Amino acid sequence: MGPADICAYQLHLTEERQLSAGSLLIAVAAIRFLYKVTLKRDWRIDEVVPTCRKPQRLPVVLSRQGVLRFLDAVEARKHRVILAVCYAAGLRISEAIRLTPDAIDSQRMVIRIEEGKGRKDRYVMLSPQLLAILRDYWRAARPGSWLFPGYLPGQPITRHAVEIACRAARRRCNIGKPVTPHTLRHAFAVHLLEAGADLRTIQLLLGHRSLGTTARYLRLATNKVCATASPLDSLQAISPVIAELLAASPCAGAVRPMLEVADIFRRHGAAYRQAHAHHLDRTERRVMAAIEACRTPALGGHTERCADCGFVRYAFNSCLMGKAGNGELAITMTAISCALSLFRSP
Repeated sequence: MGPADICAYQLHLTEERQLSAGSLLIAVAAIRFLYKVTLKRDWRIDEVVPTCRKPQRLPVVLSRQGVLRFLDAVEARKHRVILAVCYAAGLRISEAIRLTPDAIDSQRMVIRIEEGKGRKDRYVMLSPQLLAILRDYWRAARPGSWLFPGYLPGQPITRHAVEIACRAARRRCNIGKPVTPHTLRHAFAVHLLEAGADLRTIQLLLGHRSLGTTARYLRLATNKVCATASPLDSLQAISPVIAELLAASPCAGAVRPMLEVADIFRRHGAAYRQAHAHHLDRTERRVMAAIEACRTPALGGHTERCADCGFVRYAFNSCLMGKAGNGELAITMTAISCALSLFRSP
């Protein structure tokens, strides 16, 4: 086979067999190895055997509420515990089904993963809640050498059995997103990142060889992507045209004010509390902390849909100080007065 035959074969794989990009890359790697290493052809292999670009797809991630709904929909106790382990410790399904009772170290609160992907051992955290789930499962099932035994004696449960249970649970809880056991591993990483864990720690827990593999979760975490302010928000301050458009928009009620009390508190609150430490009681400090955390990733978020135009956006939750009782509201107004006086001071 010459270069023309190789080109015709690649077209056959692409157009007639319609292989995916991953399968095409495997075929190209095999052809290159054959002609460059085995046959030792003196070709410019990159030009004679061109390759394709693999799509950079992001994984699907469930919310915390979605994970809870999904796990509640799993019927069999064994399958539910396996999927809970995948989410609680970020395990691959191949690692979860091959756990042994000795791998659960309740003294050090860790789980030992033996010969994971790449035949590498590692330790992951053992949540106290997961430990309680595993103990309840142990008392009910009394497994032997494998924590999750299968139908064949002396063998663990197969990943295929867990995937079938996964599909059944997805249909039962009516989740629109595709859910597999690996989806729970993705959710583990993203939820840790949104909670403030650093990438290096997540890399070690997941067992990734490259930090770049773990870094893709930065593109999924809402506190990294959705918390970034759009440059359109800053145009309102310098352009009267943008301000008029926002005022005339049916969504104008959702526009954030140019300056809020929370902005003043975040900028000067720490210095104010330090300077007036002997005047502030515990309640006033709590109110100030609540206002500073208002509409930030610390309180989580939700989606909002405009009834007029249908626009959907992600919004951070409020501290709900505006809905407090009379006494709480009076304290809040006192804090606001302090903030405004602090803002006016040089």
